Amino acid sequence: MTEKPSLEAMLRDIEAIAAQLEQNDLSLEASLALYQRGAALVEESRALLEQAQFRLKEISGEQ
Repeated sequence: MTEKPSLEAMLRDIEAIAAQLEQNDLSLEASLALYQRGAALVEESRALLEQAQFRLKEISGEQ
């Protein structure tokens, strides 16, 4: 079973992807592939944050 990357690792990857895209030296296909990977990482990060928020509410009894 593979371990999911941490939120911090995903954010570093998103920043690296953004930097690569800003350089404008990639082909269209490479840019699209990077953008797609970045968008997937954003969604994974958002889901992880939502889970953490739910757990915090659960812990504090705010359900």
